[in-house]
Amino acid sequence: MSAIPFRPMPKNIPNTFILELCNTGNTLDLYGDRLTSQGYEVVSTNNYTDGLRLAHEYRPALVVVYDDPATNIDAVRWLELQHSDHDAKLVMTPLLILADPNRSAYLRFEELPDRVVVVQRRADTLNQLTRTVKHLLHVWNLE
Repeated sequence: MSAIPFRPMPKNIPNTFILELCNTGNTLDLYGDRLTSQGYEVVSTNNYTDGLRLAHEYRPALVVVYDDPATNIDAVRWLELQHSDHDAKLVMTPLLILADPNRSAYLRFEELPDRVVVVQRRADTLNQLTRTVKHLLHVWNLE
């Protein structure tokens, strides 16, 4: 259970699947909990193989990658896998990268307007996460 306040979504908005690739080892998933509290259905995994399998199974509207190469989740590697996938839907699925402050400048080179967004993980990231997800899904008419 999260300490994040729950605000129910209006009944007329369908559930939107978001794939989260995260391998932090923490029992609390602040980012996944925040998205869930906003009415999104979050499907999480901690490796690339399961990430691709879940992406094909659930056809997410958005992929969120918690970039942390020390735990074997590298956003650039995921981006390469996503962009070279045989499924055109996955190739075009928006991607939100939650970057460590040490890697955010490096990952900024991977940004594509309204499709690949890098957000630096810091104290106010949870609020920025909500705004960025809504923006990406709105741009792609997925919400």
